[in-house]
Amino acid sequence: MNRKEAVSLIQEIDAECKSIRSTSIILISPNENGLFSKGYQVHIKMKATANKLQCLKAIADQYGYKLEVAEDNWSVAIYRPPGKQVIPVEFGIM
Repeated sequence: MNRKEAVSLIQEIDAECKSIRSTSIILISPNENGLFSKGYQVHIKMKATANKLQCLKAIADQYGYKLEVAEDNWSVAIYRPPGKQVIPVEFGIM
């Protein structure tokens, strides 16, 4: 995802996933190799509960992004997998 898409994603998470507010949300710059993802990544430091993950997954799925949860359940990453086509959906918040 490009920077504008990543910022819009963060804004949508803030608006739609009320239980995630007051957590640490980090925008990670693109990796030149792009083995793990294409473009920016959004990392969220939080205790990954079922309700929080359900909200994040619903948002990520509508844009074709992948959601990964750390083994310790204290970190979530949202990114566009390599080779994934850009879905031409205009983000609602901006």
